Amino acid sequence: MAALIALAATARQRRYKAGQYYRVTGNSLDEVKKDPAKLSEYMVYARLKDYEKKGARFLFNIYIPIDGGRTTEIDAIMLGYFGIVVFECKSRYGWMEGAETDKEWSQFLFRRDGSLIENKLYNPIRQNRGHIAHLKKLLGGRIRMWSVIAFSENTDIDRISVSYPDTFVTHDEDLPRVVGNIVWNAPATLTDSDITSIYYKLYKYAKVSDAEKEKHIKDIKFKYLNGKRGRKGSKRK
Repeated sequence: MAALIALAATARQRRYKAGQYYRVTGNSLDEVKKDPAKLSEYMVYARLKDYEKKGARFLFNIYIPIDGGRTTEIDAIMLGYFGIVVFECKSRYGWMEGAETDKEWSQFLFRRDGSLIENKLYNPIRQNRGHIAHLKKLLGGRIRMWSVIAFSENTDIDRISVSYPDTFVTHDEDLPRVVGNIVWNAPATLTDSDITSIYYKLYKYAKVSDAEKEKHIKDIKFKYLNGKRGRKGSKRK
C-alpha cells in the first residue's frame, strides 16, 4: 500500500511539472498547497488547462512596466486565437459587497464570538481594468481582452453587481463556463505566429528577479501609505 501511495504521489508530481504553471512559475506543488495566493492562481490554470490542446498559452505573475519605473502585477493571463483573458485572483472568505463603480469593496466575516468584521479592499474590477490598460499600452490596442475576477469558492459574491461588457466576477470552479462562453463567442483574431510573439514578449515580465519583485512590493506600500496620509489630510480641511 505504501508503495502504491508513493507511486501515485510521484505521478501527481510528474503531471504537475509537465504543466505550463510549473514551467512558468517554478513553484513546487508543496508551495502551491501552502500559499493561498499561489493556489488561487494555480486553480485558474487547473480549471482551464484543457485549452492548451486548442493552442492556448498561460502566464502568471506578470510584472508589466508602467510610468515612473514602477510595475503593475497581473496574476494570470490566458492567450489564444480569441485574444487575452486577464485574471485577477482573490483568495477570500465570508461575503463581498460592492459595485463595479465603487472605489472599494467590503468583505464581511464573523468572529468566533459572533460579531461581524468588515474589511475593505480596492475594487478588483478597477484594479484589473488598470492592468488591462497597461497591457494594451504594451502590446497595442488591437488585441481584444476580457477581465475575469476569480474568487475562491469560499467567498459569497452574490452581492457583487457587474454590467460592464467583457468583465466577469466568478468563482474559480465556474471558470470553465465563463471562459468557455468567451472563447465560443469570440472570433479568431490572432494567428499561431501572433500568439507565439505575444507570449514571448510577455514571458520575460513573468521571469523577473527577486529584487524587482521586492521593489514592486515597496512601491505599492509607499503608494498606500501616501494615500492614507492624503486621506487624513483631507479630513482636517
